[in-house]
Amino acid sequence: MSWRIPIGPAIEGPAAITGRVIHAIIEQIEMTYLKDLREKIPWFPTIDAGECRADLQCVNFCPHDVFEWNPRTGRPMVAHPLRCLPGCQICLEMCDTGAISLPTKEQFRAYMKKLRGTAKKTQSLPTL
Repeated sequence: MSWRIPIGPAIEGPAAITGRVIHAIIEQIEMTYLKDLREKIPWFPTIDAGECRADLQCVNFCPHDVFEWNPRTGRPMVAHPLRCLPGCQICLEMCDTGAISLPTKEQFRAYMKKLRGTAKKTQSLPTL
């Protein structure tokens, strides 16, 4: 009896299933690592309510869905700050009123330098 599962044109059978499981596990580990790393980087927008004219530019143009409309205030809000991609400035460029602010390049560089220094201190070499 031949044991075959149609998985793809080139790879079939138990080896393909094992490969997919291993790939899924590795992908989950990578995503967990990236999520932990992202939580350490303070890059997300803030909205000055006094300057915001509630025209939904940020909600409509953010490719990472960082903003949502807040029906209680009648204004957009930063609902998902960790979805913001460090370095992205699309919302800043799309906001005509200047109501959105992000960390400056200098602030970002200083924090990354600090983060790298902390990472170097916590890494240890294996003992022989």
